[in-house]
Amino acid sequence: MGGGAALPHSETLIIKSISDQGTVNRPPSRMALSGRHLAVASEKWYPWVDVTEDNSWSGIAVTLLSILAQKMNFTYHFVRPQDHEWGRMLPNGSFTGMVGMLERKEVDLALGPLSVSWERYQKADYSTFIYMDWWGILLPRPRRETDFAGFLKPFTLEVWLALAASLLVTLMVGVILKTKTSINFEWIARALMNEGES
Repeated sequence: MGGGAALPHSETLIIKSISDQGTVNRPPSRMALSGRHLAVASEKWYPWVDVTEDNSWSGIAVTLLSILAQKMNFTYHFVRPQDHEWGRMLPNGSFTGMVGMLERKEVDLALGPLSVSWERYQKADYSTFIYMDWWGILLPRPRRETDFAGFLKPFTLEVWLALAASLLVTLMVGVILKTKTSINFEWIARALMNEGES
């Protein structure tokens, strides 16, 4: 298989061709980025990225970038987004923060623990994940408490007002009917009650 010594698997890079015709295994090269200088958008997010007042950068992601720069032959400088945001989509479809800087081609890459969303994925190519985090919301169990107004809670204020208004209208209609008609409502009520007893 050729005259050269095989490189260990950890020294092999997978490079995807631009024409998307598959992947090719190539050994790492000092010519990978030919000494290019890259603008890197980043924002403080300890322990991934930390920046001091004297503009000194450190952290897990910064160390990883430094190793990549050495192995792939490039230099870089950091650019902080003016709005100090990671990148949220605006109503017009553009992005703020680091994702917006990538979209406008103000920087070559963004460094930090950026979460993947469909909107961001449409604007930027993500590297392989180096860390995955799962979010959760924890709430205390509800305590049983005596609530004297608990019977009011099933309905909103508007429903209770409508119910009170309908009761008031029904009462008024009943009074009007009793005074205007010769029907004796007491007699009907007694008849119904006596009918139920027999």
